[in-house]
Amino acid sequence: MRNLIIVFISILLLGSGLMAQDTADDSFNSISRDRVILELNYAGWDQNPQMPDSISTRWYNRSFNAYMMWDIPLGEQKEKSRFAFAPGLGFSNHNIYSNGRIDRDRDEESETYNQIIFRLIPDSLDVRNNKLATTYLEAPFEFRFRSKPDKLSNSWKVAIGMRVGYLLVANAKYRGQEVNIHGEINSVKTKDLVIPNISRFRFGPSLRIGYGNVSLVGYMSLSSLFERNLGPDIKPFSIGISFNSF
Repeated sequence: MRNLIIVFISILLLGSGLMAQDTADDSFNSISRDRVILELNYAGWDQNPQMPDSISTRWYNRSFNAYMMWDIPLGEQKEKSRFAFAPGLGFSNHNIYSNGRIDRDRDEESETYNQIIFRLIPDSLDVRNNKLATTYLEAPFEFRFRSKPDKLSNSWKVAIGMRVGYLLVANAKYRGQEVNIHGEINSVKTKDLVIPNISRFRFGPSLRIGYGNVSLVGYMSLSSLFERNLGPDIKPFSIGISFNSF
């Protein structure tokens, strides 16, 4: 997955460079139109009462997103238009750390039998890493406003949009101590490459507000991380900074 991310970023940079070269003689098209967007975010979960209160996420959760956008000015005088519509394509990677290990409930007497649950990790155990990571192929759509559309980067910007994602990879990693069936404490290192009951699609609104090539950005999923009635109703969100260029 790390190699996939590197390749994708390279394609974004190459594509943006080609577009800038093709439009170098056009004063309007050469203006920066937020073609490439890179985001560094804090990621989290909006948890409902199905998740035990004892399970909590960490402050160092993080998300990295990268998108290639196509800016389409609206109106007859495109060079003076403050409004634009921008579809795009990219990926979103979320890394959530918590004090609960992901598992499937095998207790036939339980109300959550065969569902995804999170088991609390006792404070007495030494935990080095406990992470659930998801990567989505994502299509963002934005309606954009610029205060000065004819000024290179010297403009206030607001973008309201929607993002639709398809799950590419989901995995859970754990490195630390655990108690075996005999009550003994062992050090283990596990990586689950297949997470059952996780939703393949997600969607939700986004908002970017900023000046020049830097913006504050937020996203909130309207769909649950897990399929309905097959896991806790968790809705991912992210908030952070976006760097908009090319």
